[in-house]
Amino acid sequence: MARAKGVGARGSSELESWTTIRSPVYWSLLGLVIERPGYGYELLKRFEREFGAALPLSSDSHIYRALNVLENGLLIERMAVDEATDGQGHDRQPKPHYRATQEGVRRYRDWLMGEVGAG
Repeated sequence: MARAKGVGARGSSELESWTTIRSPVYWSLLGLVIERPGYGYELLKRFEREFGAALPLSSDSHIYRALNVLENGLLIERMAVDEATDGQGHDRQPKPHYRATQEGVRRYRDWLMGEVGAG
């Protein structure tokens, strides 16, 4: 999934780049992906357990929008996933799993240090 630096999947640049990410939901999700890669629904459940009381989501789709923004901003990337079966030997669509990029780890660290310094 190589993209030009700073250019999102839909051709946007600054609009979806890390520099415009202000939402603590997005940064918290990035922290979860850094901690342990995962797929959308799993990340949603982890987010709810870890941050649900402090950062309520408007809907489940909020996590999927956040994943798109983080991916378009080159802070996370999709991992290659082995083909999956449904337990009965039938192939099923694999779930996209996400991991943090080196840039994502670096930007998260910078963001976190800024938050600590601001408090």
